Amino acid sequence: MEPPWVGTDGSRFENNRWIVGFNRQDELPSQAVGELAHQLGRQLGFQPLLVFEHVHRGFLVELPEHPARSLERNPNIRSVRRDRVVHTLSGTTQQEADWSLDRIDQRDLPLSGSYSYDYDGAGTRIYVVDSGVRLTHERFGGRAQRVYDRFDSDSDYRETCDTDYVCCVDDCGSVCPIPSPGQGDGAATPNFHGTGVAGKAASGVLGAAQGASIADVRVLNCRGAGMVSDVIDGLAAIASLESAAGGKLAVVNLSIGFPHTEADVTDLEEAIRDLPSNLLLVAAAGNKNTDAATLVPARMAEVITVGASTEKDRRYWVSSEVGSNYGDAVDLFAPGHNVEMPSSENDTATRVDWGSSYSAPLVAGVAAIHAQAEGGFISPGALRQVLISEATTGRLTHLSGSPNRLLYQSHNTGDSGDDGSGSGGGGSGCPYQDEDGNWIMCP
Repeated sequence: MEPPWVGTDGSRFENNRWIVGFNRQDELPSQAVGELAHQLGRQLGFQPLLVFEHVHRGFLVELPEHPARSLERNPNIRSVRRDRVVHTLSGTTQQEADWSLDRIDQRDLPLSGSYSYDYDGAGTRIYVVDSGVRLTHERFGGRAQRVYDRFDSDSDYRETCDTDYVCCVDDCGSVCPIPSPGQGDGAATPNFHGTGVAGKAASGVLGAAQGASIADVRVLNCRGAGMVSDVIDGLAAIASLESAAGGKLAVVNLSIGFPHTEADVTDLEEAIRDLPSNLLLVAAAGNKNTDAATLVPARMAEVITVGASTEKDRRYWVSSEVGSNYGDAVDLFAPGHNVEMPSSENDTATRVDWGSSYSAPLVAGVAAIHAQAEGGFISPGALRQVLISEATTGRLTHLSGSPNRLLYQSHNTGDSGDDGSGSGGGGSGCPYQDEDGNWIMCP
């Protein structure tokens, strides 16, 4: 018989999906998480939708609010929080020429007209956690590979619309076309974001690290929206891949986010903190012309938060609601206005756009260059310090309390110059290990 609290109340999916975290996060092995989640599901009559084994150890479940909140009293549970929407952080398109690479290999204006580099990031992997990458674009030169896709053929978000294309259901419940497998985000009404972000990090001609490998982690749909649970699942895939990578530094770019002004720690922040120690994390500051400390993950000390600057070395802003975010949470700026990048329209197209979404991957690319120069074995903490200490200082204006630091690529020979959150009330000893080493749910 169907349990009385299975989600049959007709509510929107994002309103009755809950991210549940187990107690004893630091002790619970990843291989035990799935069994515990299904064990609890059998006890209480639900089926986990996703299990997070490697980061934020727990699961995603669909339940009405009352039974979901009752999980907070379970002694095995640390937190129960409502899933929520995550968006890309891009701006509007403008048809002007690129200048961003030229600026980061010299200290001062005017621009020299060239971009010089001694290393191209070869041997370093850059994870692009975003809306998908057009893997076949000529500027990627076969260096882009999809390693995770929340919207693959097995996903509960996809349905076949007709013989011409596959569709997804976005956060508004409407249907939008997305690409066939292997084609990234190019489609009838594409979201260009992921391809552009990957392009500024590592595409030929237009990217900072033109030999780095691109690992496409598709967690957002064709309209640039997804759920926190999708992002956590993508991060878990990264953690799984990196567990076998031998400890070489890799870079994760997060040009995505959601507003959050409360002091409590979100599920996404917990997942990011669970990632392997060899990963350097780079995040966009956002584009609402407000304090970056109001955005997750930009507010996190664990990430390098990047704002957008203009051709005239100003923080980019247009109005009270449009412009690069600012403040103490920002670590440095990089070009993010009228920058050229690969487009997902086809395998040769380019486009011009603005936003801190495209500033962050420039930092990710420069990080890959430094990693190659160090043979791949440099700690994220040390590399973070290099990027900040080598940044060009004192050139930017209109900063609104942000640090006056502009990204500098030093390996060059040419240029110089209410969200429904809640916390579990369980004891710290649950779940527990029996004498045979098996992990058991407390009653």
